[in-house]
Amino acid sequence: MTNSITYRRRYPEILAGLHIGLGLVFAFMPSLTFLIGLSAFLLGIYWALTDSVTGMNRGLLAAAYLCGLELVLRLSRSGLPHEFVKYAVALILLIMWIRSGMRIHPGILLYFLLLLPAALLSNGGTLEETRQLISANLSGPLCLTVSSLFLYKRKIPINHFVGVLRWLLYPIIALVTILIVKTPDLAEIDFGYGSNFQTSIYGPNQISSILGLGIIIIGLGLLLKLRLFKWSWVGLIIGGLFLFRGLLTFSRGGIVTAFVVLALVYLLILFSSKVSVGLRVRVILFVAAGIFVVYNLFQYTNDLTENALFNRYAGIREGRQLTAETYTSGRSKIIELDWDIFKENWVLGVGVGMVRQHELKKDMRLLPTLNLPACLLNMD
Repeated sequence: MTNSITYRRRYPEILAGLHIGLGLVFAFMPSLTFLIGLSAFLLGIYWALTDSVTGMNRGLLAAAYLCGLELVLRLSRSGLPHEFVKYAVALILLIMWIRSGMRIHPGILLYFLLLLPAALLSNGGTLEETRQLISANLSGPLCLTVSSLFLYKRKIPINHFVGVLRWLLYPIIALVTILIVKTPDLAEIDFGYGSNFQTSIYGPNQISSILGLGIIIIGLGLLLKLRLFKWSWVGLIIGGLFLFRGLLTFSRGGIVTAFVVLALVYLLILFSSKVSVGLRVRVILFVAAGIFVVYNLFQYTNDLTENALFNRYAGIREGRQLTAETYTSGRSKIIELDWDIFKENWVLGVGVGMVRQHELKKDMRLLPTLNLPACLLNMD
């Protein structure tokens, strides 16, 4: 087993290529994703129970893999529950946390406990709809809480950390392969102003976000010499592909967030007193090269979309500059309404998953942007 793990660390390109193959298989046989998701979960549980909690525990690799796999499972309609990955990751890390001594940080625990009373106010009309509302909105915070409890001030060997990043990337590579196979010919797509479901297959915001995460991992890996791949050019190609497909979603959030995160890290390195001159020079050269690559890739993608991509990011529709509210797809208005709702219900809130209903009570014009579940459309 040790030799096998070492081999995989040395040749991540093989596993990346394997996931390109898996992506091709999933594109035509999506039901197989059920087996992959369930296998990753069961392996994660086994490793969490049996591997050392002080050394390299492969349960963390399985948890990372499941995180990257979530959208593959969803767009393939694997048959696994919608929030399966969040609960699976939470359970794997919970086992590892218990085995490592259950070190509790009060602030982390308090964060989740403060969310629970609002569940008493949730009302989806039926018990099942209410359960779904609570699950959809609290499974993420639950996963975040357990992850934070396990990882807080935990020292992870650099080779294990690199392994976690790799196993997070592999399913994203499979996801991009699925997108390439299932997306229609780009010349046949009518690129408008809004997010594009044809190039995303699944929700554009979600696809853009996971690809943005991939860009962050690749960018930091190249800058900090983490050796995510044996050959750096492989990482460059994969990162470029993530960016290209992310731009084609026309969902700005994931891509913009990726570059904001990378910019903050680069600034932190540049202005840190503990960083060597050599690393500062490396950052400057890396940023210059990155700007050149991103600019040309953006221009290429913009040409494919006949300038629609530029208009999307510039906030131009039909030759007119959009207002801030329209540019943010109503999100600025939603933030304003949510702040008002919070001030009116600052003790218990309005109920887990119920804020959309309250937003509509304040402004029915938001209905097209909120994607409400059917159980909340009854305003009586």
